[in-house]
Amino acid sequence: MGFAIRAGAAPAGATKKTHPGVRKKYKTVNLGIQYGQTAFGISHRLGISHGEAAQIVAEHQRLFPAFWRWSDRTVQGAYNRGRISTPCGWQSKVPPRSNERTWQNFMQQAVGAEIMRTTVVYLDRQGVRLLAPVHDGFLLSCPRDQLDDLRAAVDFACRQAVEHSLPGFPLRWEMTVYEARYEDEDGEELWRHLLSLLERSAYATAVC
Repeated sequence: MGFAIRAGAAPAGATKKTHPGVRKKYKTVNLGIQYGQTAFGISHRLGISHGEAAQIVAEHQRLFPAFWRWSDRTVQGAYNRGRISTPCGWQSKVPPRSNERTWQNFMQQAVGAEIMRTTVVYLDRQGVRLLAPVHDGFLLSCPRDQLDDLRAAVDFACRQAVEHSLPGFPLRWEMTVYEARYEDEDGEELWRHLLSLLERSAYATAVC
């Protein structure tokens, strides 16, 4: 949303709730650029014209020049050394003719994975009940009267994990409380499709 606001596509103070369509569009571009997606790929994925996609990419280049310089240096350095390594030492060989997009996205994905793995370690050490990873987060569980303790445990685990991989560069995280069943709006369509398949399967079994 910050990208959309700075690009003039949304007003200051806009949020996911007030401008969901704009946020989804600019989030798609922001993530796609990290692994080298071009305006052609973005236009196909979002169902917009190539011209509009190219304009959004150009806005990203104008607003975030430091990112583009860092990305170019990272990729070129990977080819020069024949390898690429995260701050915690996770390495991969970089063959001369390998796909450039792989190395454009390597650091974001690999460091993100390191942070998540380390977060799990710190959560487990504190006795937190971890049910499952969900995208780039975790589904946790605790009694209602222990919610404050859980928040403190999450803050400690995330802070320590980020410091391991990105010392001196704190990240933000958020915690959402679900009093009843957990629901993910991005997965609603797939969930309903799966339920319909199960209902058909149950009906077919009953008929047989």
